[in-house]
Amino acid sequence: MSQLASIGIDFGSQRSVIAAALKGGVKVLDNEGSHRETQNVIGFTVEERFIGEQGALQQKSNFKNSVAFFNRFLGLHGEPTFRAEETKWLTVPTSINDSGKTLFEVNYLGQKTTFTPEQLTGSMLNKLKHVIAHNDINVQASNFCISVPAYYTESERKALIDACKIAEIPLERLLNETTAIAINYGLFRKADLDAEKPRHVVFVDFGHSKFSAFVGSFYKEKAQVLAQVNERNLGARDIDWLLFEKFATQFEKQSGGLNVRKNLKGKLRLLEAIEKARKVLSANSEAPINVEYLVEDEDFNTLIKREDFEQMIPPVLNQIQQQLEFLFSQIQNLKLQIHSVEIVGGATRIPAVQRLIEKIFKVEQVSRTLNASESISRGCAMMAAMKSPNFKVTEYKIEDCNYYPVRVGWLYGQQLSQQDQSQGLVRCFPEKQCKVLFDQNNAIPSIKSFALLKTEPIEITLFYDPVPEGFQAILQQIRVPPQNPKHQEHSTKIKILLNHNGLLQLEEIVLQEEFMEEVKVPIEKPKPAEQPKPAEQPKPTADAQQQQQPQAAEPQQPAPEAVQQEQPKPEEPQFEIKQKKKTIQTQINCETTSLNSLSKKEIDHLFQQECEMQNQDKLVHETHFKKNQLEAYIYAWRENVNGKYAQHVRPDLKAQILKELDVQYEWLYGDGQKTTKREYSDRYDKLVQLCGPIVTIADEFRLVPETIQQVLQYTSNYEGFVTSQEQQYAHITPEERQVVANEVSAFKLWCNQVLDGLSKADKTVRFTTSVQQIQTKYNEFRDKCQPVVTKPKPEPPKEDKKVEEPQPQNQPQENEANNNNNNNNNNSKMETE
Repeated sequence: MSQLASIGIDFGSQRSVIAAALKGGVKVLDNEGSHRETQNVIGFTVEERFIGEQGALQQKSNFKNSVAFFNRFLGLHGEPTFRAEETKWLTVPTSINDSGKTLFEVNYLGQKTTFTPEQLTGSMLNKLKHVIAHNDINVQASNFCISVPAYYTESERKALIDACKIAEIPLERLLNETTAIAINYGLFRKADLDAEKPRHVVFVDFGHSKFSAFVGSFYKEKAQVLAQVNERNLGARDIDWLLFEKFATQFEKQSGGLNVRKNLKGKLRLLEAIEKARKVLSANSEAPINVEYLVEDEDFNTLIKREDFEQMIPPVLNQIQQQLEFLFSQIQNLKLQIHSVEIVGGATRIPAVQRLIEKIFKVEQVSRTLNASESISRGCAMMAAMKSPNFKVTEYKIEDCNYYPVRVGWLYGQQLSQQDQSQGLVRCFPEKQCKVLFDQNNAIPSIKSFALLKTEPIEITLFYDPVPEGFQAILQQIRVPPQNPKHQEHSTKIKILLNHNGLLQLEEIVLQEEFMEEVKVPIEKPKPAEQPKPAEQPKPTADAQQQQQPQAAEPQQPAPEAVQQEQPKPEEPQFEIKQKKKTIQTQINCETTSLNSLSKKEIDHLFQQECEMQNQDKLVHETHFKKNQLEAYIYAWRENVNGKYAQHVRPDLKAQILKELDVQYEWLYGDGQKTTKREYSDRYDKLVQLCGPIVTIADEFRLVPETIQQVLQYTSNYEGFVTSQEQQYAHITPEERQVVANEVSAFKLWCNQVLDGLSKADKTVRFTTSVQQIQTKYNEFRDKCQPVVTKPKPEPPKEDKKVEEPQPQNQPQENEANNNNNNNNNNSKMETE
């Protein structure tokens, strides 16, 4: 039965790791290949797609149609300088469409097809859904949290959200990788943390293609990211490329001019061997690099030592040093005392990288208490569990921060026609009409508001400044129509939300008017002075009260005029007129343009395409299954007719079966190599129709003796009952026992006749008595015997109660007298004692 879970996905550049928060804790899921990491590779063929592990296995043989690192192009616009650096890792051609998006060109179903990064990411996420379902987890009833690098821009985040919609993933939120690491560290160390004194920990994440480091402040109940550095184009693959350049030159010299750089398949194989050697060198002093038939028939074999390895990678180490030194300077400015330095990411296992970290942060040794490959996915799973109503998780507050500063600028009326963005967005706004709205390291989620005083049409622009290279500056535009306020004091108030996904969102825009209004205010009169209380008179004594008490007399009624005079008329309340300030707010309907995301129509179209490709993959898999089923049946029956079922096949039928098997075999390896699922299924059904009766005959000849032996074992229980002397059967008469004995004899005789007939029967035709008939016969026998065996014992006869004779009337008196005498005797005896 499928179980509920909260899913966390570490969606990296090279591979993905899936963690699930279950009732028993957090578990990292295995894919169909029993690996905890799934490669982000998609391969296309003329029939189907190969995604994940299957795509990685066929990448070297299908390199011209295998796409990797596609999520590195999410949200990318145009051709930035680093795009050429990124495309060198691809083995498929790319292009840019009219909107500035990257397109990957492959041959799919025999046609040249292009795919966007959002489409490929959606396909990969669909594959991860299958991995989750493979672990008996209900995908649709679970909630998801997916990690993104902290440096992701708004366009990259929106592109990933669009991909989740294409894959129909119920996304709870996007979570920065820095935040996921902080959650995984702080949540499971609450017992060691202090409620008031923070613990400051530095985390260094050096992955396959990106680098990040940050310092976090940890309390018992919360954590906060204080400062961070990120480099999107710095990873372990840059180390591999340095080694690739060296060994490519070495191979060119050894082979007499063969260039592995221009051979895509050889390039992939050499990079794979280098990556494997790099990992070996993390724990060993040397590692071999062996690639057979690297280019043409030339092999490449070499041995690399750790000392030589560390002499090749200073360019990468220098970039890491610059990033860490900048972070260290921020830590010094914040005057933080570092508790420890934790390392995550596969490339942090390199000893040279660890020594560099220890040197910069002045620690004796880096800490390895976190799982380098699974820490982010576990943090995402815990965040998803915190958001899910299905799980109760200990509260742990995490304060995330914004990486890029966001500015806001606005233009009025005629200024819109004079706008000039040629010198940048900041300069196209007047100085007093542009400001920073969300600064770098601003806490998220966060709401900021500002007010504009004019009633003219307003265009508000939210944009990055400085603009990250390769991405669009404008994030959102808001067009406010002209307003007609009723009062002189007014303003247009705008609230902007930077939500937990790191996306900007218009929270509210209202026309706020302030005015003075005359209101009646009751006049408060001073309270009258309190009258002194009269002195208390001494209370008279009881005798005095009796003396002073007058005789009863009729009470005197006061005159009506006196009563009216004693009741004063209530005073009418008096008011004064005062001016009071009032504020009213009116919602404004404005036009909002949210950039960098797909429209609903585009998402629906891509979703439909994904469904069609999934159906095609499913059809191909089912067709292969039917083909393999037919092939296995042909091979099996070539052996069965001369072996397992030889005694049950007539000679003429045997010849017919062998002939049909030969026909199907020749067709399968001839015209039947590629055909439809229906064709394989029809041919398989034809063979089953021919060979199936033989299986039925053989099963009957095998199962009839087994069934007879089984029912005879049951019959022995009734046979023992006939001669049983046990007390529980003592009430059963000999005549009744004889009935059971006769039934047992008759049933055993029938069974022996069946076995005798079976031994003499023709084994090429069905036996006259089936297993079902034997079972029916036994049931009839049991129904006759069981009522006798289970006959209840007769109840013992009831004893007659004696009728008591009535006593004379004086008897009770005599008894009473006797009792009294006895009591008197007892009492006297007690006194004596």
